[in-house]
Amino acid sequence: MPLLLGLLALGVLAMVAATSGRRAPVQIGIGRLSSADWADVEAVCREALTGRPTIQAPTVPLADPLARSPLPETDAAGWARFAHALRTGEPSTITPDGRLGMWALSPRRLGELGIMDNVRQVAGPGGRKLWAGEFRAPWTSAAWLADARAQLAALAVEAAHHRKAILADAELRAHLGAPLAGETAPVTLSGMLAIAHVAGISGLKSWLAEPGDRQKFTRTTALFRRATGAF
Repeated sequence: MPLLLGLLALGVLAMVAATSGRRAPVQIGIGRLSSADWADVEAVCREALTGRPTIQAPTVPLADPLARSPLPETDAAGWARFAHALRTGEPSTITPDGRLGMWALSPRRLGELGIMDNVRQVAGPGGRKLWAGEFRAPWTSAAWLADARAQLAALAVEAAHHRKAILADAELRAHLGAPLAGETAPVTLSGMLAIAHVAGISGLKSWLAEPGDRQKFTRTTALFRRATGAF
């Protein structure tokens, strides 16, 4: 498995290298989530977000095109397993509630990452409130939905931010390695990051504390089960 992931990573990097001469450098921040505690993650991801290379493929292999894990708890193979577990679509996917790309990142999350501006709630079908926003130049909807590498970089920044929040919270740290009612496997960092990806830190706390939430939100619970063994 590590060999296969390594070969896939080399293939993706080769595609990126082949297009590097045609890239125009652009500027975009991932600033609101950046901190000295994970400056290395920011440095790794900034190149992907500013270079904006597009991988033209209907289905992009999920070996890490950044070639290393953004989290110290796992290696590139574990990070790739986690990204596989969280993936819900193609780079061009737009969900009915307005989430974008391979990892269904919401406009609210993209705003936190500095990729969208003017993020707000709008009325959707049936009066349901949805998040919306405008891409910050030079990004456009078309460019973002074509760029799997930048989407993966955004996922990495999000995961690093949530990792920091989890490890700084004594209530959440207490769940690491502990059993969870109704689940066969103990709680792991990758499982907690998967829940935070879709529900945020407050949603993660509720999901861990309330068996009713785990039963009610079946897709979220299924995501936890897919991701919890990654690392």
